Amino acid sequence: MDTRLAGETLAGLIAEIDGQITAYSWNPDSVVTPCVFPKEWEKDFTADVVMLGGDAALVEFTVWLLVARADDKSGQAQLQSYADDALDAIYTDSTLAGQVSDLQVTSLRAAGLQEYAGTDYLTLEVIVRCYG
Repeated sequence: MDTRLAGETLAGLIAEIDGQITAYSWNPDSVVTPCVFPKEWEKDFTADVVMLGGDAALVEFTVWLLVARADDKSGQAQLQSYADDALDAIYTDSTLAGQVSDLQVTSLRAAGLQEYAGTDYLTLEVIVRCYG
């Protein structure tokens, strides 16, 4: 699995919710909001995962969707709207363009205000497990 391509595809799927969302495939130095990017990932090579497919691994992505908070009420409404659609958007391509054999969204949460690059943003945090 190419984690860079898998993360890029995840961000792209979520960005398709709305033509206004900028998708980054990396942790950018600065952002244009609303935006989405794979904040971090972790690869698990435990025996039970590896035995499933030889060199198969489980990769867990933490994806952030950031929304400006110029007006907290409208920012939260925008974030809620994205949260309602993010799950469906991810499952439109459960192989991430062939990068994984399957995926599972394990968590979708409004993470409140998070600082990124020195600025506070309203944040939707999405945890996605990718297999193989």
